[in-house]
Amino acid sequence: MKTVLCRVPRYTLVALLAALIWGTPACGRYVPSTRLKQVRASEVPWERAATVAWDAQGKQVALALVDVKDLATGRLTRMVYVRDGSGERVWAVPGWRAPLGLSFSPAGTHLAFLAYPAWLRGRDCHLVIADLRENRQVSVRLPEEAAFAPRPVWSDDGQLLAVPGLRGGTGEDKGTTRRYVWVGDVKGQQIAWLTLPSTPEQDLVCVGWVSGKRTLLGLAAFRGGAESPIPRGNYLWTMDLDAPDRYEYRPLTGEGAQTRLCFGTWKRVGNFVYLEGGQGQGGNRLPIFVVDVVKATISRVPNALGFEGYWSASPDGQWVAMMGRNNTVTAYRRDGVVKSFAVGSDRELPRQLVYWGPGPTEVTVNATGKVQPLTAINLETGAQRGVLGAAD
Repeated sequence: MKTVLCRVPRYTLVALLAALIWGTPACGRYVPSTRLKQVRASEVPWERAATVAWDAQGKQVALALVDVKDLATGRLTRMVYVRDGSGERVWAVPGWRAPLGLSFSPAGTHLAFLAYPAWLRGRDCHLVIADLRENRQVSVRLPEEAAFAPRPVWSDDGQLLAVPGLRGGTGEDKGTTRRYVWVGDVKGQQIAWLTLPSTPEQDLVCVGWVSGKRTLLGLAAFRGGAESPIPRGNYLWTMDLDAPDRYEYRPLTGEGAQTRLCFGTWKRVGNFVYLEGGQGQGGNRLPIFVVDVVKATISRVPNALGFEGYWSASPDGQWVAMMGRNNTVTAYRRDGVVKSFAVGSDRELPRQLVYWGPGPTEVTVNATGKVQPLTAINLETGAQRGVLGAAD
């Protein structure tokens, strides 16, 4: 009996290969593979890092890289990679474009970020959660009525996530920003979808969690109008997930308690929230304030002027660092000390590429070439070092 071999069309092989890499079709759409892809460090163009984030231990770094294939077209597709300090393990998180807000869980076991499906041109924002122990990812499509930024925020135990969202008001609400919070667990299961109170007299934004509790934490600004239930000023608010309609307010004290704050620039680092506010100075740059969420105090970081959040802040509430002119990193300490560090590079560095870590008093700058593209600067000593380790 003669055996007949069936030829598989070339396009079928291509489709099968695409399914293995990107995922399988569902309802006419491709969904990303649930597996993380392990790659060789030498295969990754680290010099194209657009965003950098370290875990709390300074042992793992997550990077969003501009996809080399899209440089010619100018598209904003990026790939997310996670690398340990030795460079021995590198994972790619496939299937996403324009990732935003890379955020490690407190123990460094998971990485969460916001992104859009690589196979769609729409604005369907997803929360992506990569499990670095099991080499798997899950994702959830976030509600369409809001834009989400700046990043997902983890609870202390790494089991819950809060994702702030916002939308500009229309019609009678024009000029008012509507703010929301998506709350879910580490598996991507939604627990709550909350609409925060928002009127011309009050504005609330969620900045994460109360330490050790299932309680959301945020900032509130009351403008003291005739219909305002609370006197004018800035406050902390809390809300227990088991009582989602009950807000408790605590007034902030100190310099900035009455200052108009820019809620679109906040950064939560440990027990501190940094954000811009006040009057614009020097090309619309705003003073930077720091809120201690335990003591309910707010104070200005002397001499530090920020622009649209293009700066980084330390977990101890003491430092703010940013890229200045002539490839100089400038750091501002809360006692008034200002330090500047020249970064060696043959190109003008973007001002946003300064990220905190890996050490508690170090910042990382995307400054050099392909061999060692990331440089860490110690703000206490001025010492500079490469942080990626030897490439394989």
